Amino acid sequence: MDSQAPHKLLIELQEELKKTNFSDPATKEKMMNIVALIDKSVANQPIEKAHRNELVRSLRESLFHLEVSHPAITATVNNIIYTLNNMGI
Repeated sequence: MDSQAPHKLLIELQEELKKTNFSDPATKEKMMNIVALIDKSVANQPIEKAHRNELVRSLRESLFHLEVSHPAITATVNNIIYTLNNMGI
């Protein structure tokens, strides 16, 4: 697996979030928190089980809420989930 893949996907997600107009500011804040969790996960920092579980839960919740209204973000989050899973995170 390309070691830069998670970083590329994270940048892609950040770019999608920047250009997306969210009707609910809380949704954008939640997505930015997810970006921070992903960033910590791919920065080769030790990952605690609770952190990993929070990341997985947050990613799944974001997919559920965004799949209809923001398909580009949903696709990027799906790619991140797949990549993190392959990394063992």
